[in-house]
Amino acid sequence: TTRRGDLLRTGTDIERIVATQVSAHASPETLLRVLADHLGLDFVVRTAGGNLLISTTDDPSPGSPDGSWLSRPLRRNRVLMVGRITPETHALGRLVLERVATAVQATLDEEAASVHDLETRTRLINQALSIAPIDPQGASGMLRRAGVPQDAPFRVAIAPPGSRESDIWPLLVSLGTPILRVEAAVAAA
Repeated sequence: TTRRGDLLRTGTDIERIVATQVSAHASPETLLRVLADHLGLDFVVRTAGGNLLISTTDDPSPGSPDGSWLSRPLRRNRVLMVGRITPETHALGRLVLERVATAVQATLDEEAASVHDLETRTRLINQALSIAPIDPQGASGMLRRAGVPQDAPFRVAIAPPGSRESDIWPLLVSLGTPILRVEAAVAAA
């Protein structure tokens, strides 16, 4: 009975963490790292061919077929693995795998659906910049969807309407790699 209660509490914790991370549009790796830290288990996502996509462990061969990892197939020929499982943690591992697989698949799908058309990227970036002071997590998710790298700082450059691109572009390139050129109309109030 005590063990069942522990598993129910763990299930509730997993759902809370998943809901928080998914609403923040966290990357699959971020979601799995937060869960790994909380649960004390490691996660691995591999392709069906065995290529490593995500790992929360420094183990040189994570997800090795030695019986200490549980696995579950995901869409697009991927496999989610949780480990190192012992006889004492087998029930926990099964519960975790069941609860986490759907969330990981959702974050993988969202990441794959990153926007590539200029109009939508522009809209997402502009919206993210406008809400960043009040909702930094929401803004971060929008920027990630727009394809803006999350692991490096970036700058926003604003030029007056009518500026010539030939004057601005060399300056931007000297500061780093430009991500997106946006031409926005300014409306007077």
